[in-house]
Amino acid sequence: MLNIRSDEYTRIAQIMNEELQAVFNKNLLFFARIKHSYFKQFIDYTPKRLSLKLSEKGYINLYNMSTGQAVYPEDPSVYAKRQADEFLRKRPHYIVTAEMPGERREGYPFTEYLAKTNAKYKSLVPKIIQGDNNKVEQLFMYGAGLCLQLEHVLNALDVKNLIVFEADTDAIYSSLYIINWEAIFSYFNRPGYSFSIYNVKSTDENSSIIDFILQKKGRHRCAKIDNYFHYDNDELSQLYRNVKYYLNDALGGLGYFEDEKLGLLHTLKNLPLGIPYADKHLSEIRDYNDKPVLIVGNGPSLDVLEDFIRERGGEYIIISCGTALATLLKKGLLPDIHLEQERIKLIEEVLVENTTQEIRNKLFFVGLNPCYTNVFRMFENRYMVMKPNDISTDLMQQSGMNNIKTLEECNPLVSNFGVAFAQMLGFKEIYLAGVDCGMIDNEKHHSKESIHYTEKFDPKEIYQAINTFEVKGNLRNSVLTTSLFKRSKIAIERSIHQFQPQCYNLSDGVYIEGAQPQKSYQLQNKVIIENKTKVILDLFDKVFTKEPILKKPLEKEIVLLKQYFDKLCKDVLTLLSIQKLDYYQMSAQFDEIEQLLKKSQSESPASYRLLNGTVRGVMLNLSAAKKVMANNVFNEFSEFCEPEIKTLFSQMRMQISQDIDFKG
Repeated sequence: MLNIRSDEYTRIAQIMNEELQAVFNKNLLFFARIKHSYFKQFIDYTPKRLSLKLSEKGYINLYNMSTGQAVYPEDPSVYAKRQADEFLRKRPHYIVTAEMPGERREGYPFTEYLAKTNAKYKSLVPKIIQGDNNKVEQLFMYGAGLCLQLEHVLNALDVKNLIVFEADTDAIYSSLYIINWEAIFSYFNRPGYSFSIYNVKSTDENSSIIDFILQKKGRHRCAKIDNYFHYDNDELSQLYRNVKYYLNDALGGLGYFEDEKLGLLHTLKNLPLGIPYADKHLSEIRDYNDKPVLIVGNGPSLDVLEDFIRERGGEYIIISCGTALATLLKKGLLPDIHLEQERIKLIEEVLVENTTQEIRNKLFFVGLNPCYTNVFRMFENRYMVMKPNDISTDLMQQSGMNNIKTLEECNPLVSNFGVAFAQMLGFKEIYLAGVDCGMIDNEKHHSKESIHYTEKFDPKEIYQAINTFEVKGNLRNSVLTTSLFKRSKIAIERSIHQFQPQCYNLSDGVYIEGAQPQKSYQLQNKVIIENKTKVILDLFDKVFTKEPILKKPLEKEIVLLKQYFDKLCKDVLTLLSIQKLDYYQMSAQFDEIEQLLKKSQSESPASYRLLNGTVRGVMLNLSAAKKVMANNVFNEFSEFCEPEIKTLFSQMRMQISQDIDFKG
């Protein structure tokens, strides 16, 4: 044991400092040579929280600069070896597969495929063999520390892709004094290998990191992810809890064949109705208006805000979002503008049951272009906004309609549409009511008057209410949310950040950055808006156009789509033949499919959108099965899947060939 005040301690510390500095200099020269960002980041870096120091026991440890407490409970090299051995013994991991609620719908090729093949997969999973395979496709390491564990893991396993999530830059900086980074990078300097370190934040930027990883590696290579936990803190714990949701959301967000096809069919039926469509975004051209707007979602806090809306509603232009309309009407409240975005027939049924023609005639209705056609027909005052990243929008723009103005951040939920549309109309003062993006009680996920508690909706399927996790609250310390609601929150934040309106959140839900928390009873009275109809018509006249659709160019694009899609399906199907291939041979063929998809993204965006999520879902599930099943079991599974895949592609080709038409 060394006395830290002794000459001996000082002498040993000086010797070790020289050794550490030599390692640091060597690492810095290496990063300079390969032009890595760490050179600029760390050449003049000053740690703020963690630093290296000689311990009383004679080894270098990492210390908290404010408390003096050691980060590692023992010699970091000993700790890393023991921890790595424990990881190698247990090999914690999770499997990511493509699943879909309502897999039994007839006439939907991909949902039918998933229903059959997922049932087969689940019947074979009990036969899973967790062997001593030393090949690792993806390793997610939560916490880096001094990175001493890397040597032990990489010596024992063939790790192709290592992703390290580290919350503290000081730790990475300190590792430059301890390990040989050139050796680590040399290990991964091979075709098909990669190594990345990402800084984990307490914000929602982490979801973007996961999206980037999936795009870079290919979703099929993330079917089985090994998890290494070097240390734990709030940021890393939250990231780990959310990663699987991020992965599933990222896949689901790609769009499956039936959704894309249905959206295209609806749009092609909606266009001949002569519905005015948006060609301007007033906030983009700084054409603002001074009226306040109230965006009403169907969250549980809408019940608390009922009296506020009843008493003060005349002071705001009120926009109802989706099922919030039925809830408002039950409370005796009528909005001014109503929005819908869903393409399913259920929306028509909900409107028929909860509204009258007299009520609908009083509303200005705005729908996204894939919205169910009969929903548009129900309203006299109807308008259409085009979705971004949408198959129909792609076709219209390719046909020469460059005047279309798409609405960014209008998904995933209709409240996103509400916030984005309010800014399209140039509203600079925005209030959110019932836009909870979460809940206090996971059984109370919507207003108590909401139709989501009826037999028409299954909240466990649609809103994943049982998969809740805690986040920062708007009017309280914390609330519960789901991965879907969180995606909605992030999209709202991006929308607000883009145009910087004065935004106030009256909802008792999640905290939304850019929307100031505000209790409704503290709001000062505003001027009653006289003649709301004229105010809205003036705005809509600025935003929407009745310019005719280019019929013949659009028909030509549809013909080209059918031709390209048919060929793309044939090419992809050939590469989905995987009998007698090992995992890496199969993955190589899937990589070729990824290249075909990326090529189609520029050559025929509509074809890409039709196949994007579906093909990647097929590859993901085959990759997961290959990872977890013994060879003979996987052969049984792949033999079962092969004719189902052929049927899937046959049905998709036939449906696009026969069903897609424009009768403008």
